[in-house]
Amino acid sequence: MLTIPAEVISSAIGQILETMYFSEMEFRGSGVLAESVIGAAVVFHGTCAGEMRLAVTDRFALRITADFLGCDMAEITRPQIISTVRELANVACGAALNAWMPAATFRFTVPADLVAPHLSGTFRYVFAESERLPELAMEFLEKTAPGD
Repeated sequence: MLTIPAEVISSAIGQILETMYFSEMEFRGSGVLAESVIGAAVVFHGTCAGEMRLAVTDRFALRITADFLGCDMAEITRPQIISTVRELANVACGAALNAWMPAATFRFTVPADLVAPHLSGTFRYVFAESERLPELAMEFLEKTAPGD
């Protein structure tokens, strides 16, 4: 597991959520998401190699999709939600790694769907709106050899 300082992750995710999705969340440490979730994963190579896994609750995914597209929630389709979660994973991975290692060079894969059992369990970085249960979670796994 890659241990990126929580303040780096918190700052990077905070900026992304605010500027792209008009949302504010607080870092809550490690934890689980108690509701149904959608996830995406991005593999990266460069100064270090690994995989970033992101999961968001269905409710939060619907809301950020509507906000991102400027549509009413009733108009949003499942493919739009999945695309938004993948884009969030892509941007979050790049922003977090670049904030952590600004001089490093990374290559990223196209985000892929994250499926069970990787959607459950404890994530190192969990975020929530004030007074709500966590709705966004991230994990950075280190890959040390091909096929890890």
